[in-house]
Amino acid sequence: MTQKAAPPKHAWSSATLDSDKTDLTRVVDEASTTTSSAAALFLPVEEAERLVESLECVGVAGVGSKAYLKYFNNLQTLNLSAHSHAQSKTDEYILEAVSTFEKLPVVIENMLAVEAWRTRVLPSLKPKGLAANNCMRSYFTLYSEGVAVNLLELALYHRHQLAECSETLDLVDYVVRQITGLCVPLAQNEMLKHCKKPLSAAEQGELIMNRSKEDELKDHEFQIRFSASLSCLTLLRYFTEHFEALPLHAQTRLLDTHDVLVLIVPLVENPPWSRRNGDDWEKWEEGKWGKVEKGDLLKLSKIEGQVWLAVYHLTCTQACREKYPLSEFRKSQILRLRKYLNDIIVDQLPVLADVRRYLDELALMSVPGVNAPAPMLEVAPLKSKIDRECTASVADEQWEEVWSKLTDKDDEDIRALTDVYSQDGIEEVFGEKPVFELNGLPVREVQVTFPGGECAFEIKPKDLKKGVESETERGTFKRYKLSLKSKLEATLDSSCDITATVSFESDINHTCTVASPLELPDSGDKTWHQIGAVTEMCVVQLGLEKMGAGGAWS
Repeated sequence: MTQKAAPPKHAWSSATLDSDKTDLTRVVDEASTTTSSAAALFLPVEEAERLVESLECVGVAGVGSKAYLKYFNNLQTLNLSAHSHAQSKTDEYILEAVSTFEKLPVVIENMLAVEAWRTRVLPSLKPKGLAANNCMRSYFTLYSEGVAVNLLELALYHRHQLAECSETLDLVDYVVRQITGLCVPLAQNEMLKHCKKPLSAAEQGELIMNRSKEDELKDHEFQIRFSASLSCLTLLRYFTEHFEALPLHAQTRLLDTHDVLVLIVPLVENPPWSRRNGDDWEKWEEGKWGKVEKGDLLKLSKIEGQVWLAVYHLTCTQACREKYPLSEFRKSQILRLRKYLNDIIVDQLPVLADVRRYLDELALMSVPGVNAPAPMLEVAPLKSKIDRECTASVADEQWEEVWSKLTDKDDEDIRALTDVYSQDGIEEVFGEKPVFELNGLPVREVQVTFPGGECAFEIKPKDLKKGVESETERGTFKRYKLSLKSKLEATLDSSCDITATVSFESDINHTCTVASPLELPDSGDKTWHQIGAVTEMCVVQLGLEKMGAGGAWS
């Protein structure tokens, strides 16, 4: 008799479910609860409120202008600080300021303006030479759309923010447009073909070196759209979770006009967040592709968790079911999800047991053949306004007033944005390890470990001044002479591994560890063995000798 293996832990939530709680899908999202040991990017309350008050609508004609980049600078500063607050579980006064000053509609309107600029104005600017002279300015303009979605992910986690938002109809339409772009089959989807194509490090380097400015701008556009579209899946989950907070017209738009439950089906069947790279599988996580071991393929990622939670709310909550009449077509589409609800998935997200039961019952039900079509469709006010602004002259006017007068090398507005990305703790907010500069730091000790013992080396002060610089493919290295600090003789053989840990004199006690298998020559009494490599940014060379004539190596 064997013990049943424990289900794999899911990566997108640390929530536990309690049968006594009425809200079984109250998920502790990483965006709102991840702890961080690093110092948070805290703005003073007065400064945060000043930046929130400064957010204003710019319109399609103003996208990419000096005023717009100033808006983007402030928006990104607030976005990074708000994420830092959420990670450190501190007072989210930035989100409260956005609510108090009613700036969420401003963020949504400018986001829609950038979308319209991307689809209707940018194609007319490219032939004029936009990419050649203004690639960075264009990139940040496009990137601002993703930043707005990112901030909305934080804000709409809270039910009251969605209830107070006056532009929910436009926001629902926007989210569905982005998700629809993920549903287009790969063969006809240029964005997915570009973003899901795996490249080796060498191929990626060659691509970056040889691509034109036009191709670089196109790459940026696809990557930003892809990332923002996947983030919209989180917003969709919030719409379904806080469904009763939506106004009636937004509820109808979500369930009837867009039929988001049916829209989700092709995403589950052909997930855009996973791809094949040779014999390996990769999933999109934390804004980049990461390798997934074959044994973890059924482990739910954060994105997959959001999608399945949306399915749960759409199928198993009374508010959604009452407003979602079934038909034969809807039934046939929804039942395509049943085969993906295996025990491993349900063990990770227990509320999916209710979805599985619902689908089993649905398979036995009789439903009407067709649904009565909606007699009228309400116009989204912001989208209608922005469409009217997108006249044929916008591209020509922008080119004359903004793009033709600047180049990346003399663009002061781009330089001003560097302050946002140079703050302390910025790496932790982006989920990256801080870059540590080893150049110039003195070595405190080198600890060499091998089977049977270890020994320590140091660099004496007189030898520290005699470091010899060597040029390598990874830059300039310094070579120092090591002196034994503590000696231990031990027998070595070619089957053992040797590890060297280099400790540097710094405030955070930084260390660098390299390892390699030992290779001993068949002849000779002395030899050198290298641990590490230039590509690992650290190299240690050890001198080995035999103990007596014909003896063992030590």
